[in-house]
Amino acid sequence: MAPMNNPKYFIYVSDAKIDMLYSQIPRSFLEKFAVELSIDLKPLGAGLGATIKENQLSSETRYSKLRLVTTYVENHFNVGWIDAPEAYIKGSLPMRWGLYPADSPQIVYFGGLTNSTILGLGGSPQYVLGNKGVASTDGLSPSILPALLSTLELQSPISEQLQEHQVSHIVEYTTRNLQGPIQNLEFLAKTLLHIPRGEVGQSQILLGSPLYVALAD
Repeated sequence: MAPMNNPKYFIYVSDAKIDMLYSQIPRSFLEKFAVELSIDLKPLGAGLGATIKENQLSSETRYSKLRLVTTYVENHFNVGWIDAPEAYIKGSLPMRWGLYPADSPQIVYFGGLTNSTILGLGGSPQYVLGNKGVASTDGLSPSILPALLSTLELQSPISEQLQEHQVSHIVEYTTRNLQGPIQNLEFLAKTLLHIPRGEVGQSQILLGSPLYVALAD
C-alpha cells in the first residue's frame, strides 16, 4: 500500500535525510515507485544521485521525494513500531513538542509515552515547516547524538562516552516535562537508540530522528 495518499498536515520534513536517501535509491526502483505513486521524476532530477538545490525546492518536489523515500524505506528496510522498534520506526501517538534551547534553538524534540515506551524524536529545527533562520544540526545523524543529548541536558554536559542511565534520564525527563498542547502525531523515523528495560513496570527508552512528522488522521 502506498504511503501518504491522503492529504497531510506536515509539521516537520527533514530535507537533508530525504535528499540523502533519495540519492541512494536505484533508478529502477525510482521508476517503479514513481509509476505506482503517479509521480513525474523529471522535476526531481534525471539521474542517480540527483539532488535539488534549496532554492529550487518546491513544495511539490519536497513531498514527491518524501513519498518516494518513504515507500522505498518501507519496502527495503526493517520498519517497526513504537513498542517494537527496528532500524526504522513508524507510528502515531499523542505527543508534545518544542524547540531547545528556547532562546537559540538547536533541536526540535517530539516526545510521547505508551504503556511500555518512552519515546523521543530529535531533529534540526530548520526542518520545522515555516521555521526560518534557525541553526542546522545536519539532520541529527547518529554521529552527533552526544550533541543532541547535551542540548537536552539541563544540569550539566554528559560525558563523551554515553552511559545508559544518563541517556535514559535525559530522554525520560525531557519527554515527561514537555509543555504545550498534546497533538496526535504520526511519523517515520530512523532509530538512534533503543534501551530495553528488563524489570517489570519499567519502560523502554526509544530515541529516533524523524524523516517526517505530521498530524495524524
